[in-house]
Amino acid sequence: MKVPVVTGITAFVFFLVLFIIIDSPLPFVGALFVAVFIFEIAFYHHFAQKRDRLRHPSD
Repeated sequence: MKVPVVTGITAFVFFLVLFIIIDSPLPFVGALFVAVFIFEIAFYHHFAQKRDRLRHPSD
C-alpha cells in the first residue's frame, strides 16, 4: 500500500514544480489532478498484482 501513496506524492511534487516552471495559472490544482490520476493507476496496478499472486500462489 505504500507504493501507490509514495508514487502519488512524488507525482504531485514533480508536477507542482513543473507547472510552476511553465507558469501555469493554477499549478496546485493541475498538480493535484495529475497526481490523483497517477495515484489511481498505481493503486489499481498494486491490487491487480496482489490479486494475481493470490490466484496463482505457486508462481
